[in-house]
Amino acid sequence: HSFSTYSQVAFNSKSRGVLDEIEFFVGPGIGLNYGNMFIENYDDDNVTNRRLSKFIYSVGVGVNHSFTNRITGSLRYCYEKKGTRSSLNHPLNPSNDNTREIVESNYSYYYSTISSNFQFFPTRDRSYFLTTGLFYSFLMNINGHVDVAYSPPTFPANSGDFKGKFWYQLADDGGIIGSTFIPGTNSFEDRDYGFSIGIGKKFQLGNMKFITIQVIDHLSLGRVYNDEIPQNLLEKNHTLSIQCFFVIGKN
Repeated sequence: HSFSTYSQVAFNSKSRGVLDEIEFFVGPGIGLNYGNMFIENYDDDNVTNRRLSKFIYSVGVGVNHSFTNRITGSLRYCYEKKGTRSSLNHPLNPSNDNTREIVESNYSYYYSTISSNFQFFPTRDRSYFLTTGLFYSFLMNINGHVDVAYSPPTFPANSGDFKGKFWYQLADDGGIIGSTFIPGTNSFEDRDYGFSIGIGKKFQLGNMKFITIQVIDHLSLGRVYNDEIPQNLLEKNHTLSIQCFFVIGKN
């Protein structure tokens, strides 16, 4: 899930053609991925995991065509960053002492995405709209970062950057009994797909310019990690976005 802001650009003309608007967009957001205890909020007697805010972004270009005064279709391409950020708090050595290990993980996934959207305008002035669509993404790159600290600080804190995925196996008492590092994108699905739904408002800046602001939810139907590696757990991308489009074209 993501929270994004886009900018859209449009040209105005007297008659509607094949392409009525051109849009350029860029913006930040937050990711709300879900699927397993290491990225969601989780508590038991020994282990606590907390979801942390994850910054994402998207930048791209699109074209629009108005089928009627109430329905517009869009075709877009963008490069986007998604991912997860979380903090795992567990006992380091449950049988010997009370030291807790805190592992903060930050994963970024970079996609090249093609999407098709429709905007439905309930009013004749086309100022408000509902939007829905489909997207298909190609995985381009991934990055990981881990910060490890201890409470009390029995051992020095440490951190590291890497390309790959760490998985942890926890015992019933919360201790880590094993870990697996899968390098590069070997554990990742190289495709993702899903749908979006949102609402928005269009503001006219001048004779041929508009700004569109919308709140939109992107929900993936595919998996982030493949099922070929036994250690991989379920994870799906999910973003909630506030998007601001700067448009050149006819309204």
